[in-house]
Amino acid sequence: MLPVSSFTDTVIATVLLRSAAAKAVAPGVASEAVNEAIGGRSVFSPGFIRAVSAVETFTAVALLVPALRWAASAMVAVLGLCFAALGTAGSIRGSKQPCGCFGTDSRPRSPRPTPAY
Repeated sequence: MLPVSSFTDTVIATVLLRSAAAKAVAPGVASEAVNEAIGGRSVFSPGFIRAVSAVETFTAVALLVPALRWAASAMVAVLGLCFAALGTAGSIRGSKQPCGCFGTDSRPRSPRPTPAY
């Protein structure tokens, strides 16, 4: 059971680090998307998005440290719920903004599968 858990933790940590790097480099994209998702109010600044990036980075690293795995798993759940809530809010509001989750190329995806090349 441990190898599967370790593999899963590594995959999740990789996704978190990729997302954190994108938000650290270009926080404005995610800031605009979040603000549009919550109704167009400018509540979440690029500085706040960089703080989220730091939390994602800490969570990714903690996920790979056995002594911190339980706490990091809880943080993954909290982050996932937040991201899902914002995605749902954006979808309900009909947002056309790219989410900014993985940088400027994070456009809303088509509901039908796209072939990989």
